[in-house]
Amino acid sequence: MSVEPYREITFDKDGDGPPGQASELAALARQGVGDLVVFAHGWNSSPSGATRLCSDFFEPFPGLLAPGVEAGYAGLIWPSMMFSDEPVPDFRALVTVLPEKEPVIGRLTELLAAAPESEAAFTEFGALLRELTDVDADAESVAAREPVPEFLVADPVAVCVRFTEALESCGAVPVESFGAGLKKYWKGAKEALRQATYYVMKKRAGQVGEHGLGPLLTEVARAAPGLRVHLVGHSMGARLVAYALRGCPPGSGRSPP
Repeated sequence: MSVEPYREITFDKDGDGPPGQASELAALARQGVGDLVVFAHGWNSSPSGATRLCSDFFEPFPGLLAPGVEAGYAGLIWPSMMFSDEPVPDFRALVTVLPEKEPVIGRLTELLAAAPESEAAFTEFGALLRELTDVDADAESVAAREPVPEFLVADPVAVCVRFTEALESCGAVPVESFGAGLKKYWKGAKEALRQATYYVMKKRAGQVGEHGLGPLLTEVARAAPGLRVHLVGHSMGARLVAYALRGCPPGSGRSPP
């Protein structure tokens, strides 16, 4: 790491992390640190890539701080996603971050590879997307806080047609590679899956922020009330740190800045 003192915070998809992380951060105050900068990376980041991003982000800080400012640094590593852009993607990266959805991901991969010319196949694809994103399972709780994207609940054929036409109009995929008939609309289905993974990561960022980082910062504030905490997020990491404020209950300690 390019700066010291540096600590790495880790959470799983539910916002759970190893014990002792709050104590390690609070201990920095006893070492003279007055300002703690917490940086959360965005999606499309492997763990090693996220660590490199944290290092690059923090590197110029020592030279920018005013005299007398003692800063500490924390990189927040959470399970985001790598999504390859191959003609028929290898979704092993998806399985890595969504292991509980492996059967669903496997079947989605099969459908995209086979591109069957039947409306029934598209109907199955739409149902699998909803299962992947847990739209049916948590429809009420999600709707209460944010709308479910229309493409996840609309007619799957119409959705894939719309995505295919969008790809064709912007030249993102050569027109000759689209095929004919219903088969061509599996290009749009692949984009629908990409958008679904974005939705999953969006929800996950909120989950990790509210149920992981928020409670952790509350513990830090109680143990080191004089430590100023600065939250920074890149891309989806900005949503994560924003949702951390939801996880700081009123009266639980000094709210992190």
